[in-house]
Amino acid sequence: GQWAIARGYGHVGRAPAAWADQVVWLADTQMLVKLQKENDWESMRRWFRGLDLRTVETIVIPVHRPGHWISVVVDVTAGRVRVEDPMHEQHEDVANTILAWLRWLESIQRVEGREWQLETQSAARQFNNVDCGVFMIADIMCAGEGLPPTICQGGIPRFRRWLAYLLWCSSNLEVRIGGQEIHPDQEEEEGCVRRGQWPSKIPQDKWKPDTGPPKSACRPWPKARRDKD
Repeated sequence: GQWAIARGYGHVGRAPAAWADQVVWLADTQMLVKLQKENDWESMRRWFRGLDLRTVETIVIPVHRPGHWISVVVDVTAGRVRVEDPMHEQHEDVANTILAWLRWLESIQRVEGREWQLETQSAARQFNNVDCGVFMIADIMCAGEGLPPTICQGGIPRFRRWLAYLLWCSSNLEVRIGGQEIHPDQEEEEGCVRRGQWPSKIPQDKWKPDTGPPKSACRPWPKARRDKD
């Protein structure tokens, strides 16, 4: 949305802005569904217009599964892909589809192929059945800023309030949180700024010294079940 545009991210039909601090391309929420249904990816080229593997640093893909939201983050520079599910479920079909798609993009853009690695989180962060969409938004925003996914279950209420204020700033909507109306001079979170501007800071959970952030491990990506010529 406006948050991504303000940071110069690329999207369907639009390349990332030259002035952007992070060269990020954000996919459509239906892209993964289309990739898995279509037999001819050549007919989907318009979905990837503006995406150049030779210049982009990060590809962020929101994914809707039946009853659940997850995201995929491709670190093009490092050759790593993270399927980010806050409930720590495995999504082998998503991984295989994205791997095949990346190899297909390399072939049509004449980019030298690489050994992509799959990066997975080692711990679950979501402990209910209602916050997956908020987790996905938080993870996407963190990825766009070059940050790891640090939002955990305890930080979701704070992030919801911050996100609501963010939406209100951009839409002139009246927002009530906990029965209290938010006024323009009441900044909901540190880092939120006045109407028409966007915060430069995403609320981050403060990890306890004895736990630290969730660790991640890399392993070679298995051969995709569906390769494209």
